[in-house]
Amino acid sequence: MRLRSTFQLEAFSTGAPQTFPPRLPTPPSSYSASAQAALRSALQITNRAMPHRGEGVRQNAGFSPGFSLIEVVMAIGVVAFALVALLGLLPTGLKTFKSTMNTAVGSQIAERVFNDMQVTDWTNLVSTNRYYDEQGSELSNSNALNCIYWVQVNIVTNSTTGTNSTTFMGNTSVNLYTISVLIANNPSHSTKAFSGTNPNTLTFTSLMGRNR
Repeated sequence: MRLRSTFQLEAFSTGAPQTFPPRLPTPPSSYSASAQAALRSALQITNRAMPHRGEGVRQNAGFSPGFSLIEVVMAIGVVAFALVALLGLLPTGLKTFKSTMNTAVGSQIAERVFNDMQVTDWTNLVSTNRYYDEQGSELSNSNALNCIYWVQVNIVTNSTTGTNSTTFMGNTSVNLYTISVLIANNPSHSTKAFSGTNPNTLTFTSLMGRNR
């Protein structure tokens, strides 16, 4: 016990720079061979158990890594910039989506109208108005709550003859009609659905010949 106390005192009273945690020096030569061997073994065990410089300091001090205030502010700025750009594109995306839906449903309605006119007797072909819901299903009148699309079917009058005929390649025939289908997205049931002020109006035109 006396040798150990003297050795510790000499170790910590030296002027040599100490590591953290401090390392015990090697046994002095003044000790007996058995004491030196015992102390050397104890020092080897102690040195292996003690961490090197700086090791374990962060854990002992309760340190935990994180982000600085500047890094957080910069990250928020980048996210805000991206959100502003996305919000700016939102109205354009919605407008494009609505226009695409109108075109898709309008094409279905126009195809249905042309098919119906092809199976109708030639003498019963007249200009008329028809009404459809948002799914393209026909309704009985425009007063229905789910009436979205107003359809105006016109047999185009020949400007030259003033009759329901069509001039094709220099020849005029009363057995060939030009059918024009105007489809307006009109959920407000406006009486000006087919006016030039309605941007949601589609026009489809087809030639229809008499087959009997």
